[in-house]
Amino acid sequence: MKKAFLKYLKNKFVIAGLTVVALIALFVVYKSATKPPNFDSAEVKIGDVVETVSVTGTISPVDKADLAFEKSGVLARVYVKVGDAVKRGQTIAVLSGGNERAALSGAEATLADMSRALTPEEQAVQKSALDAASAALEIAKKDALNSAYGGYVKAGSALGNYTDGFFANPSSVNPTINLPTDSSNQESNINRERVAVTNELSKWSAEMSAATDSSAED
Repeated sequence: MKKAFLKYLKNKFVIAGLTVVALIALFVVYKSATKPPNFDSAEVKIGDVVETVSVTGTISPVDKADLAFEKSGVLARVYVKVGDAVKRGQTIAVLSGGNERAALSGAEATLADMSRALTPEEQAVQKSALDAASAALEIAKKDALNSAYGGYVKAGSALGNYTDGFFANPSSVNPTINLPTDSSNQESNINRERVAVTNELSKWSAEMSAATDSSAED
């Protein structure tokens, strides 16, 4: 009887404990159900969304221009740095003008020397050189006239000694070949060529006469 009572009492405690646990669980569920949910919120605004992307690679310019001076020289000054933005026509660097200034000074000195008045001694030297050149020119003119006259005489002599014997009236405007020809046409051509030779000798003589008169006037 006592064991049955103890067993019954033990069951009562177990039931009571389970009942307490169930009540606590119901209470927790109720509190959780009645508690308002917690949401993250933010104010809505209009703006730019910035997203940063980290990558690796080689940077290449969109536009590239190769710059060079028109001539070589010593770099005197650079007005920009690597990475600076430049505009069309902007001076980027300049060369040293030492060589150009030296050349200009030399040219100015030469011009000044050429522009100055000659000394009496220099004038005498220049006049002597001019007289010598004039004398040489006159000698060259006379030699040229003598050579031309000699050629004229030789041409006339060759014509008279070797060809005029074959013509009647060779130096006239109507020379006639004395030798037989293959045709009248050939004879006419030969006669015309003899007239042309006479005309050329006449021009030659006139040119020598004009040159001789011009040389005498000088």
